[in-house]
Amino acid sequence: TDRIGDVQNQQKKLKPLQELAPTVDHAIQLQGKLSNTQTEVHRLAQLIEQYRRMGRRIEEAKEERDTLHEQFDEAMGDQCILCGSVIGK
Repeated sequence: TDRIGDVQNQQKKLKPLQELAPTVDHAIQLQGKLSNTQTEVHRLAQLIEQYRRMGRRIEEAKEERDTLHEQFDEAMGDQCILCGSVIGK
């Protein structure tokens, strides 16, 4: 009978832990999702920075193009022989 009492006491102690198991499993799943989300946010931040750098390079290229157009216009006339656009009109 002592053995039966011990088993019943152990079962009483285990019951709260068994009830917590789904919560613990859920917490582990959420932690995994959080880790994946953090990885994704980091990847997106890198992409945003790449796009910003590309945007700056595009703006620099446009400025360089405009400068070349102006220089060409001064040297050769009103039309760019590269792209055919009329400069300054």
